[in-house]
Amino acid sequence: WSTIRDTACDYDRMQVWEQDQVAAEGIEFDAAEMNLASLGSIASFADLQTALINRLKESSVHVQSDVQVADINRSASEIILTDTTDRQLLSAKLLVIAEGAQSPLREYCGFTVDEQSYGQSAVTATLATEQSHENVARQRFLSNGPLAFLPLVDGRIGLVWTTLPETADRLSDLSDSAFIDELLEASGGVLGAIQSVADRCQFPLTKRSARRYVQPRIVLVGDSAHMVHPMAGLGMNLGLADSCELVKELIKAKTDDADFGSLAVLRPYERQARARNQMTATGIDLIASMYAWQVAPLVAARQLSTTALDRLPQIKQLIAQTALMTRPI
Repeated sequence: WSTIRDTACDYDRMQVWEQDQVAAEGIEFDAAEMNLASLGSIASFADLQTALINRLKESSVHVQSDVQVADINRSASEIILTDTTDRQLLSAKLLVIAEGAQSPLREYCGFTVDEQSYGQSAVTATLATEQSHENVARQRFLSNGPLAFLPLVDGRIGLVWTTLPETADRLSDLSDSAFIDELLEASGGVLGAIQSVADRCQFPLTKRSARRYVQPRIVLVGDSAHMVHPMAGLGMNLGLADSCELVKELIKAKTDDADFGSLAVLRPYERQARARNQMTATGIDLIASMYAWQVAPLVAARQLSTTALDRLPQIKQLIAQTALMTRPI
């Protein structure tokens, strides 16, 4: 983390409001109120990946890249991976599959994954705005999904605009100027004029959950095991929590001189990680569903509830700590 600290942006406040409100009428989470230095940090994937690769090079870990696994064989004591030329890539007591949502090894090993489309797509981009983001993360709930402005270094803004797939297609096809016009209207001009937009792309939103996280000598972590709605920005945090849970069990197994590829060692990780991830996914889906209600009485009740919640710092702190994963779920 120390190697990318200067390229990550801390945010110390988060504002959440609805399309018929201004930001001040929503709910705000403040790190200072919770005695925290910040609510979190936003870093680019490229910076994180480079830092991790460099750290691996400094360690005793053997790294092989640009190889394709063609076969996996398990015995009572080890697992062996070979490539397309029948060359043995490695043998080990445990294979950790952490290769993302579209994991070919997960599929090869026969893990069953439940998938459910959210019926939405996310449009992402990098923005320059007239006003400073002031290290505040902002999220405005529109009728078809949330619009998030995330603070980045150098004053830039990371955009995540969740909407219907057909709307995402249309937004992606717009010229920069036309896109900026629509974004300005959707955001309510919360940061003044949008001066530029870059790196636009879109992707469909899908919920995924592996029914099992473990097999003998094989374990899934991170996006290979689960995917949640990006609304709360918890995908990476959940993956890191998986890793911490797995490492805890492996350290215990080493201390007890146990076989850390055995199901006896791996199943406690599966129970803890899967329960946490399912609870988090359910909570995120519940919030998304709640903000999707557009019937006038329900909208009024929701806004009244969030206004009341904004005046209850202890409850807000509990919600924020759970969302930030600074306390057990």
